[in-house]
Amino acid sequence: MKKKFTYLFIALLFTSMQVQAQRYLTEIFTSVTPSYNNYYATNMTVITGSPEPQDLYVDVYTPDGDTETARPLVLIAHTGSFLPIGTNGTTTGDTSDYAVVTIATRLAKMGYVAAIFSYRKGWNPYSTTVEVRRSQLINAAYKGVQDLRTVTRFFRKNVAEGGNTWGIDPDKIATWGQGTGGYITLASAFLTQEEIYISKFSDPTTGVPYVDTLIWGNIDATTTGVFPIPPFHVGYPTNVSLVFNAGGALGDSSWLDPGEIPVLSAHVIRDPYAPSGIDTITGAIQCEGAVIVPTNGDFVVNVAGSKCVVNRANNNGNNNNLNNAQFSDPITVAIGGQQYAEDNFWAIDLPGVQAGPWEFWNAAYWGTIPHPLCGTVMPPACSFHTINLQTNPDMSQVKADHYIDTLLWFFAPRANDILNNVTSTQEVLDGGLISVYPNPSDNMVWVEVRNSDKLMERVQLFDLQGRQVSSTNGLRSKSFEIRRNNLPPGMYLVKVAFNDGIVTKKVMFR
Repeated sequence: MKKKFTYLFIALLFTSMQVQAQRYLTEIFTSVTPSYNNYYATNMTVITGSPEPQDLYVDVYTPDGDTETARPLVLIAHTGSFLPIGTNGTTTGDTSDYAVVTIATRLAKMGYVAAIFSYRKGWNPYSTTVEVRRSQLINAAYKGVQDLRTVTRFFRKNVAEGGNTWGIDPDKIATWGQGTGGYITLASAFLTQEEIYISKFSDPTTGVPYVDTLIWGNIDATTTGVFPIPPFHVGYPTNVSLVFNAGGALGDSSWLDPGEIPVLSAHVIRDPYAPSGIDTITGAIQCEGAVIVPTNGDFVVNVAGSKCVVNRANNNGNNNNLNNAQFSDPITVAIGGQQYAEDNFWAIDLPGVQAGPWEFWNAAYWGTIPHPLCGTVMPPACSFHTINLQTNPDMSQVKADHYIDTLLWFFAPRANDILNNVTSTQEVLDGGLISVYPNPSDNMVWVEVRNSDKLMERVQLFDLQGRQVSSTNGLRSKSFEIRRNNLPPGMYLVKVAFNDGIVTKKVMFR
């Protein structure tokens, strides 16, 4: 029943969105050109058991036939448990995974530039000592954060010094982490160097932090450790404007502070490997949940699950712009009506223990590969395919596409809101196109289109410090009421977006 409901609201959204194509919200391009294996850095890895240099690459997806030269960039981190496919016990885990390739392609069709980056892998999940597993995993995640921050600088340097090869706007970058990639994107968004030195990521006997910057350099990878490899793209910023995780978690809830960037999350609530942040017995929010190794089921460390992260961001005010936007699309309405609902969080309630419903793999191939957990039972009775079906029991391309659809439609309006893409490149229209009245006003004002067939797409209200205090998207209307609510007296700016430009007016609340 839940699966049918999910497909139903996808269908409803598809129908509503087909009515009006709009850049960054729907697919307006029919084809995409991938640019594979763009070298962005070299750094040290331990994937072979001893440190050695590894070249890192990024695959970039751009829409065909686009004339825009300052497009938002979405950096995508794939899943994989910081281990190669197969070694990690699963059928996914690199830049060619079906899910991330489909997401990147679809984002590019919406008008974004999407980039799937490789990052360093390597740790020992089979250690019999939890402290060793924990130490090695946090070091693997630390390297992933370094690589994400390095590839962010790579793109900004390319804009400034390389001719802007892919036509991006360096001030409009979001990150999207899937599974393990969610650990990387969340940590990169919120973790500072000092915050890595907490007790859970230090030796319980000596108190020495597990991450040694004298070996691996700082968290931005702008300083060199003991290895003779210079840092890359130093001097360019690593900040982004929005983070989205589909699975994964944040190493510790204390890493997320007020004033940091907005965060969106989607998570299967009974994910067996990464905590969703939900106690499914009581419904309470959990900020300490277990990370379990997919390869052997061993415990590693307690971390903050997705609902804990989003709840904290909502309460801290980090997500105020999103929460003020008042999204009313069918996806938002349907997700908001489900159990465990939270603004900016999609709680995916599937029967039993499941994870990654957006994943798809070649069943014919993986059905022939013996899995370590199969023991003496050989394929086809037991294989990588059958073992991975345990957490994705009705895996299919159709199912994966349905969940990818929903992820994209959950992400798109919110990314559009934060990155301000509706109005970022549009011309300023004649101010006489709209009227705002009564002005001054005590309680509310009406915004109306005058002597034109144009329809308002979005209405935003800003204070004179440039802070957005309200935003309503997807209007397709010639009139709109702005309510004062609890705003203090003063001057405000009303910004109205049409499909071909913007109009800004002043309004006074007495």
